Amino acid sequence: MTRKKYTRRNTNERLRLGKKRKNSQKWRRPKGKDNKMRDRRKNRQKRPEMGSKKSKSEQGNIRGKVPIIIKTLKDLKKATKNNVLILGKVGAKAKINLAKEAKKINLDFVNLDIFKFLKEENEPENKEKTSR
Repeated sequence: MTRKKYTRRNTNERLRLGKKRKNSQKWRRPKGKDNKMRDRRKNRQKRPEMGSKKSKSEQGNIRGKVPIIIKTLKDLKKATKNNVLILGKVGAKAKINLAKEAKKINLDFVNLDIFKFLKEENEPENKEKTSR
């Protein structure tokens, strides 16, 4: 089930409110005394109402799966297919090791393309050897 996204009034008109910036189109409650959206007039944007929240079991899930932040190899080994993996804040060496292990186990990260990352890691070594 897709979740309805409520946006602030006039976000499509003003650059400051997010005309070309999707992250700035956050919901803000309409407060003006002449605001038609506050009055819930016909043909205006919908406002969040009671019951529009996700159920407790669905809250915090990504793609219907429970997210886990991975920082060490132990965290990676605890992960299952029912989890979504998020790579935590780690250094370059740890990132390479985690990517290789995840490739062996056949798991994917949400915020890291493993194949592309490992390919880029191997390319600079080859370039340095050929340039010498």
